[in-house]
Amino acid sequence: MIEIQTIADLELLRESEELECKLALGRDGKGALTHGRLAGLCRAHAADVSKTLRDLVKDGFLTRSGAGRGAVYRFSGTDEVTPADVFGGGHPSGSSANLAPERDASGRLLSSRHRLPFVDDLSMLTREFLAGLEQAAAEPRQKKKIPAEAMKAVILDLCRDQFVTIRCLAALLNRQPETLRGQYLSPMSRERKLKLAFPDAPNDSRQAYTSKLS
Repeated sequence: MIEIQTIADLELLRESEELECKLALGRDGKGALTHGRLAGLCRAHAADVSKTLRDLVKDGFLTRSGAGRGAVYRFSGTDEVTPADVFGGGHPSGSSANLAPERDASGRLLSSRHRLPFVDDLSMLTREFLAGLEQAAAEPRQKKKIPAEAMKAVILDLCRDQFVTIRCLAALLNRQPETLRGQYLSPMSRERKLKLAFPDAPNDSRQAYTSKLS
């Protein structure tokens, strides 16, 4: 197995077809690498990385979604999960657009593409389950400003053992979705405190998060 340290190591991929990026890709090989992450792993100039990545995509070894430094790369043939796979049809609200989605006893969306359930629509939750989430989020719901660490603790609690969409998190926490993403969700994802349901679509309005990382 080749450990990526230099741009020359990436060049070897076209012959060896081996890549050691366990932290980024995960043990099952189904994770994804951003352009910036690859540049950091290689400790090389971004232009050199871009050229090699273009060659690897052209040769069919990698697939790419997005563009520029925000592009996401993964091994060809891996099974990526998209928001449409879970929610169906790209419903703009982030809730399920399936005609008869399967839900658990609490009203959370179930998907064959993920082991954890999704809190995708607060109106579909049972009264008792929703009350529990609202109680967990009581401090930010009632206050415009709370300490950052307190907010992070609430987010981790809400996302424990389930995926919660950004819109549902925003509603529970009484915050704007993009503000929440920029100040907390994206940094916590980079710190590996949160896991994205859809790594290839980090800025999708239907993105969901869990604090169960295994």
